Amino acid sequence: MGILVVFAAIAIPRAITTYHHGETFSWDWFGFGHLTTAGVFVSAALIAAFYYWGWDVTANLGEETKNAHKTTGLAGILGIVIVFILFEIYTTTTLVMLPGKTIEANSGNVLSVLGDAIMPGIGGKILIIAVALSTIATLETTLVQVSRTLFAMGRDRTIPFAFGRINRKWKTPVFATLVVVVVSLLLFVLANVFGDSVGQILGWAVSSIGLQIAFYYALAGLAVVIGFRKVIFKSVKNTILIGIWPLVGALFMMYIFFTSIPNNEPVVNILGLGLIAVGVVPLALFYRKAKDAYFSRRPLEVPEDFSA
Repeated sequence: MGILVVFAAIAIPRAITTYHHGETFSWDWFGFGHLTTAGVFVSAALIAAFYYWGWDVTANLGEETKNAHKTTGLAGILGIVIVFILFEIYTTTTLVMLPGKTIEANSGNVLSVLGDAIMPGIGGKILIIAVALSTIATLETTLVQVSRTLFAMGRDRTIPFAFGRINRKWKTPVFATLVVVVVSLLLFVLANVFGDSVGQILGWAVSSIGLQIAFYYALAGLAVVIGFRKVIFKSVKNTILIGIWPLVGALFMMYIFFTSIPNNEPVVNILGLGLIAVGVVPLALFYRKAKDAYFSRRPLEVPEDFSA
């Protein structure tokens, strides 16, 4: 993160004060004029959902964080703001400093080319290191988020209880983490064996995962409104943060989800919708098996003075 911030600070004045062969800067880039149809808008929204997915990973660490009621939410908001700013800076400087043909020819390694343009000689190598570190951080984020979700589900007996076991020394869900690692490696191998190209695989993955993310965030938004419905109108703050905001977000994600399906490639819908459907199978099995546990709990009990 530090490397990206430093390069962003260097890139902005270089893009402004020196001549480059890229596009002339325009404020129209930040508008909606390029989203000419609903299909284009939805496709862009799915890609954005994929890029920013994971901002809420701090919420999965609530039980492992001091002052979790405030810290986890604040960390998530700060994370998405920082990532958004960096995305905007690097996208804009790339368009300004690099010709379109150069961007197209180096689509898989454009940050390295941009680094050389910002700081000739060593800039490209430094940004390659930044990308490598970011990849490691992304893998760690995925492990944390998915393993903690599996841990919570295993603890509540909505999936096999083995996922809910933790290591006595480290207090982490070891079994859930190992399963995530094995499945990820298996999918990586299958993608390389059966995919025609890395670019095509990434395109399918981004769109199909984006579809699942829209479904997931829609459910999460509705869950907030339903779970905290008794305190939504206790204050203006609650009404906005617990009622209006998550409800609007859920409705927007539902719109993206259903509108994108007719416009997706068949393989994207098969992967995205198929894996959602597969998830219904263990849900149904454990619903029948564990009626006296998680599925029979009373509604969420929220204190009357609860505040967002």
